[in-house]
Amino acid sequence: MEEVTVADTSEIPPGERKFFDIKGTEVAVINQDGTYHAVRNSCPHMGAPVAQGPIETSTRDCDGEDCEKTVLSCPFHGWRFDLDSGRAVFSENTRVRKYDVTVVDDEIRVRI
Repeated sequence: MEEVTVADTSEIPPGERKFFDIKGTEVAVINQDGTYHAVRNSCPHMGAPVAQGPIETSTRDCDGEDCEKTVLSCPFHGWRFDLDSGRAVFSENTRVRKYDVTVVDDEIRVRI
């Protein structure tokens, strides 16, 4: 795996996302309140651009326990994914591909 610098932190403010082609893969980098997430912009359901969907905080997808999850919803068919793990909220075995993100000297780096 290789770490690729994609942007400066000032380019993706909190609540925003930006899309990048990294080695032929479309990757979205999402700034969720200062935490950066990188996901492959392809829903495992039918390949829709999942990272273009809404992001919200949800407590209803917590298996009956008190918790909050940040959930990314596919804009095509509504499949929902926990942004921290990439796991679908309805299945342990279905996930959107996530990539490790680091910030070094205000540079956002994605390991792909």
